[in-house]
Amino acid sequence: MRTLMGDVQMKNQKALVLKVTAVLICLATSPVCQTHADVMYWTEPSTFRIFQANTDGTHVQPLITETTYRPQGVAVDVGAGKIYWTAYSGTAGKIRRANLDGTGAEDVVTTGPNCPFGIALDPTGGKVYWTDFNARKIQRANLSGGSVENLVTTGLTNPTGIELNVANGKMYWSDANAHRVQRADLNGANVETLLSVDGSPIQIDLALGNGKIYGIVGGPTHRIIRSNLDGSNLETVLTTSLNNPSGLAIDPAEAKVYWTEIGSSGPGTGKILRANLDGSNIETLVTGLNQSLLITVAVPEPSPLALLGLGTAGLLAYVWRRRKRTA
Repeated sequence: MRTLMGDVQMKNQKALVLKVTAVLICLATSPVCQTHADVMYWTEPSTFRIFQANTDGTHVQPLITETTYRPQGVAVDVGAGKIYWTAYSGTAGKIRRANLDGTGAEDVVTTGPNCPFGIALDPTGGKVYWTDFNARKIQRANLSGGSVENLVTTGLTNPTGIELNVANGKMYWSDANAHRVQRADLNGANVETLLSVDGSPIQIDLALGNGKIYGIVGGPTHRIIRSNLDGSNLETVLTTSLNNPSGLAIDPAEAKVYWTEIGSSGPGTGKILRANLDGSNIETLVTGLNQSLLITVAVPEPSPLALLGLGTAGLLAYVWRRRKRTA
């Protein structure tokens, strides 16, 4: 029986890895931000590009075009104005970054990664974390690229997505071909298995305000699942409108779950969709994608200077969004 993970095997690079990050960005002509919008970023390895769009699916446009290394996972450090991504050439991997407008692309880590897959950032701690699908390990380095560390090097099959709960000192990851979700301390100690599932959990995300892990499972029954952060109270959120699903992410500010679909008819049939956290109100946002895989949503907080520039109405709107996020 062929499962989704037949498409996940990255050795032939036929699977597209998509990682979408919705961020709170400022749109202004002065240094003080006056407005903000949620934006998605995703990669399309088959065309060597990273795209961006609004989280409602409008204004899709290419942001970065690579040549040799195919972008895979992507994450954003809005405070530093940087976008990071994992990249794979078919024989070697890198961690790369650029400015949020796509300029200034540069290598961050070139020694260590083999097939880097998922990626997560800890801007406060100054670290970038990634999973390595082929090397079967989890690593981290400084955001500037120095001090590469091996965190988890045993007991993994094909780790894919990775997320951080920095406040509690934990990292979470999905191991698709081992059919489980695990976590450990940020230094890789105290590894524990939280979920064992029937199928391949490709990507996870954390709804910290609700104390939940969400995950997307490919085959034999495609579904979106969730549990408490300790793995208890596992339940199925959604089983409909899932056509070869792959990535998943949470938008805490808008209380939405996003997911990607590879599609079933080849290139051009992939999609990005979203729904309420309980699985209701399904919306199709972007169509015509090429085998999308990983996805993440982050809504960073604006700086105090940005809040000052928003004025009273903008500040009240921000406070309302914060209340929704932590409810």
